[in-house]
Amino acid sequence: MAGDKKHALITGSSRGIGRGIALALAEGGIKIAVHYYQNERAAKDTLEQVRERGGDGFLVQADVTQLDQINEMFRKVKSAFGKLDISSVMHGRRPLRFSKRH
Repeated sequence: MAGDKKHALITGSSRGIGRGIALALAEGGIKIAVHYYQNERAAKDTLEQVRERGGDGFLVQADVTQLDQINEMFRKVKSAFGKLDISSVMHGRRPLRFSKRH
């Protein structure tokens, strides 16, 4: 559960800038929710590198252009971590569109 460790969700962390952010945070022992859309293999590689750097975490798949999948992603993060200290939106998909309630 949460404890005194920090927890992060980095969307798009299977590759590119998102991966770089996840790996930098892992060096501080932060637990990372490694998000991916389609490339599970790259996400697994990121998680392996996170663990090699002293962090830990889990994989979470979601299409961040779909509100129901975003909600489910956050539900999974809450279930796994109990809290979320850091989030970063780094994905290569089209821009997020927020509804009036967001």
